Amino acid sequence: MIQITKYISNDFPAFIECSFKDAHNIKQKIIDKVPVLTTKDINENTEFPIDINIPITIKNKLKDLNNKQILTINIEKPLGLESTDGETCFEVFTNQIVN
Repeated sequence: MIQITKYISNDFPAFIECSFKDAHNIKQKIIDKVPVLTTKDINENTEFPIDINIPITIKNKLKDLNNKQILTINIEKPLGLESTDGETCFEVFTNQIVN
């Protein structure tokens, strides 16, 4: 559902940027510490993008005008994540979710 797209800093722990497109084709970005987002060994020499999964909560299910199922998800729990815009809830298509 989400890709690591950029290595941000060599702080300890290091920070990375992840992104995904929501159901409205808007690119959403999340920046957080490597160990919060993945167990992979990520550093300034890593090649991107890298696919990862993050835990989410499904809040709602609906269908768009083309009868495609859309899920409203929340990324805040259990990791305390939010987008760079401060958002925690997004609409995504069901094929973006990995069980």
